[in-house]
Amino acid sequence: MEQMWEQYESEGSKAYEAFACYRDMGRKRSISKVAKELGKNDSLISRWSKTYEWVHRVNQYDAYMDKVRLEEREKQTKQFEELKLKYGILMTYKGGQILESMDPKKIKISDAIRMVDFGVKLEREATDHELEMIEKELSRINNPPHEVVVRVVTAEDIRKENEEKKSAC
Repeated sequence: MEQMWEQYESEGSKAYEAFACYRDMGRKRSISKVAKELGKNDSLISRWSKTYEWVHRVNQYDAYMDKVRLEEREKQTKQFEELKLKYGILMTYKGGQILESMDPKKIKISDAIRMVDFGVKLEREATDHELEMIEKELSRINNPPHEVVVRVVTAEDIRKENEEKKSAC
């Protein structure tokens, strides 16, 4: 048996079926609910619960499942923040290109400025979240604080970089 919530060697199939029913009921589980669900007598279910340590086993199971859910949520949050950063950079870049071309027939200047501003906002949000994650990780492993440098790129920065590239050609 690798995990506490797996079947004990001495646990019969009916007792384990009852345990699985109890385990899968979630936080509002009870002996009487299991007895009713399986059509068994409360005293039998109670005896199995004590003999096979149901409360301890489901506490272990619940803690494990909470950890799995938290890890999945953190993974999804990280993916979302990476997308926000990617699209923020892209919008800032595209907005900068539009501002440089300054062709009012294609797009209004105000739209390009809004695109750049929104892109910068997305980048900041993603970067701020990433900094929070880094700080949490550092404090979790009790390392001394590390310096984190973040570069925020504005539309003006993009314009200057593009001018430098043009003059270099």
